[in-house]
Amino acid sequence: VGKASVGILVDGSYGKHIEMIKRWAYNFILMFKRGSYISISTFGDSVNLINGFKTFSKSSDIKEKCMEILPLPGRKIGEALEYYYNLFQAIKLEAKLKMFLFMFLKGNTHGESAKMEEFGGKLKKLGVKIFVMATGSGVSLSEMQKFTKPTRIFQALNYEAVIMGGPALKIGGQPSIMKQSILRIIQARLQRYLGLEVGTSSPHSVHDKGHIHREWWYKSWQWDKQYQKDSSFDFKYGGVGKANIAFVVDGTSAELIMFLQRYVYNLIRLFQQQGTYTTIMTYGRDQYRIASWVSFVSPQAVQKYCGSIPFIQTKYRNTAAALEEMFQLFSVQKSKNNNPNILFLLVTGTSSDKSKFKEVGEKFKSLAFKNFE
Repeated sequence: VGKASVGILVDGSYGKHIEMIKRWAYNFILMFKRGSYISISTFGDSVNLINGFKTFSKSSDIKEKCMEILPLPGRKIGEALEYYYNLFQAIKLEAKLKMFLFMFLKGNTHGESAKMEEFGGKLKKLGVKIFVMATGSGVSLSEMQKFTKPTRIFQALNYEAVIMGGPALKIGGQPSIMKQSILRIIQARLQRYLGLEVGTSSPHSVHDKGHIHREWWYKSWQWDKQYQKDSSFDFKYGGVGKANIAFVVDGTSAELIMFLQRYVYNLIRLFQQQGTYTTIMTYGRDQYRIASWVSFVSPQAVQKYCGSIPFIQTKYRNTAAALEEMFQLFSVQKSKNNNPNILFLLVTGTSSDKSKFKEVGEKFKSLAFKNFE
């Protein structure tokens, strides 16, 4: 969608779910064109300003700021609205763009009804549209209506509602009839406000090569939860057995990097945890090793490593060079156990050194690979 002044305000009481909220906030920001002014904060008893309104040129910088979202005690919504009213007053004069505030809430506040109503009205008069993403059943619709319209209040009763919409997603207190994610629904709203076709890749996007929003940002995260009711889909974490597995990940696509992180996560989780050894490498012009023959002890450890796969800003995609380095790593690991060797190559575009593919492919065949993908 188009350029805007966008505030992200996160309830600090999310606790263990804060990682999901970080990624959720990141994807909201990426809907807007490059040149948008972005401010990110968490709040509890007070507001923790991560950054004031500023423009970003790279998605990696946005992600870095979103990773600074941390839990805070308390929940003073009225005070948080007052804080952002002052920020929006200043940016309205500077940026002269339409203004949006996205609030992520887990519960109600107490003793601030008058303040919420006061600054909700002031923000509305200023021209700020407030969207509320409430999770669980602990947020009162009547309380949220004190500072925004019911049609901008989204209540997700469970994980599936965030992803798939439907009756477990309430909009303005009413079960949704749309089988779409919250992000997709809000994107359509923003399109009406800002006048761009939904899904159109823009050269002015916050991404270096433009951004097309897709549903991948959550659907690829935990496939077992998505398909556990589908008897025709035989999927189970840990059901494949042990192996030496390696991932060579093209890191040059900003719009796909978070999908690739989740994709690698789910592929690793397919394998038996004990006895499986994993290497993760990402590349652009050069190669960067994230993990080298690690035996993961928990899903959280897998997520930590996969979340470290970075976006690499470069016009080069030296795939053959990355495969050559991975071949050297496999040559050493192969002698340490009798596991099958599996290489996953994740490429997002044409490689700069594709003329060398055949040569490096023959090298991998000499290691008697079970798969070369």
